[in-house]
Amino acid sequence: MSAVTVLVVDDESNMRRVLEIMLRQLGHRVLTACDGAQALALLEREKVELVLTDLRMPVVDGIELLRGMASRSMNTPTIVMTAQGSIASAVEAMKLGAQDYLLRPFDMEVLELSIERVLSRERLKLENDYLREQASPPGSGFFGNGAAMQRVYEQIRQVGPTRAAVLITGETGTGKELAAR
Repeated sequence: MSAVTVLVVDDESNMRRVLEIMLRQLGHRVLTACDGAQALALLEREKVELVLTDLRMPVVDGIELLRGMASRSMNTPTIVMTAQGSIASAVEAMKLGAQDYLLRPFDMEVLELSIERVLSRERLKLENDYLREQASPPGSGFFGNGAAMQRVYEQIRQVGPTRAAVLITGETGTGKELAAR
């Protein structure tokens, strides 16, 4: 498993310390936060490849952290851990973007397998996105090579990678949906 930066979010300082030691033994760089609010602030300024968060915390809990990450379009893979797990909380966490849900207590092997599984999925997703982009570059599927179409292709290339909201108008059958993809 390659080393990544992991953000550990837990209100219990002893648990943060134990997880930090375990993750460092696995070769990872570790950042820590005592609640979801502090975690969101760290995510804004640090490059983090994985979030490992407790579910129940005062101030901003794990569910609120997931909501905050989603509202900020932070797609960082996240593992939720808890000692008081329920099916309802697991389903809610997964719906909000968590990739795994661990029940405490767990040993280092379980944590390592979970991290490897989540990071492997993330690598596959990124590779898949890259291959799709290479297989169908902007403008593929459209007809026309005139100057007007070249301007349209250029606008698609410029706006495509951004998170900007774009209004695409035109008559039925002109390729609005294709341009949106």
